[in-house]
Amino acid sequence: MPTSAVPARRVRTRKTAVVSAAAVALLFAAGALILGSGPGTGPAAPAGAGSPTDAVSPSPAQGAPSADLLAYAGPEQASRLDLGPGPYTLPDEPCTALTEETLAGLGHAASSGVPGERGCSWSALSPDGGLHGLSVSYTAWEDADRARHRFDEEFARVRGGEEGVHWDQSSNAGEQSRLALAERDGAFLATLLARQGEVHVTVVRAFTPGPGGGEGADRSVEVGLMGELGRQALGRLG
Repeated sequence: MPTSAVPARRVRTRKTAVVSAAAVALLFAAGALILGSGPGTGPAAPAGAGSPTDAVSPSPAQGAPSADLLAYAGPEQASRLDLGPGPYTLPDEPCTALTEETLAGLGHAASSGVPGERGCSWSALSPDGGLHGLSVSYTAWEDADRARHRFDEEFARVRGGEEGVHWDQSSNAGEQSRLALAERDGAFLATLLARQGEVHVTVVRAFTPGPGGGEGADRSVEVGLMGELGRQALGRLG
């Protein structure tokens, strides 16, 4: 049994770690993007961090304007999952869940990742004042049947409820995947939950525009991009 799996004697529990982008937490704290309320409706701060408002200062977004970062659709060659049968082990270094090329396309330096127990987060500030947040987190359930059974329930939890969610659909990542997109006044929150065997991976991307405003998410871009991010993160499973 891999070290990340839950021992059989604890089959009523799950081993989980949820870490989300500091920028996402900042968005919620500032009230720029309010989607539901109560436990589990918003991303958590990185493990070991202080309050969401002082967790991490965003890094410069590689000098790129928000419009360019929002238009990024992923690497030219899409990732393909080539995993054998589970059970799987979670990556020892979750900040390597996404490639440096992909992170750069989204405005993040690979070295700016903030690691948690089983996840990583990035935040970046564009020259135009746009705030970009990104996070990847892993959850290992006791077996694939349990992960499959809990998938819809977990998706409802990580997406933050129904308020403000204008659209959700399946996305091409892993054995199961669903994507939700919430938008308000040019800001958006995209949440992907994907499953491979007994592992769930959650990818969250958030944006709030600077003083000049913004056009928000391009839905066709987000579908392909979030699926790509999910495949990259799942591809780091051992």
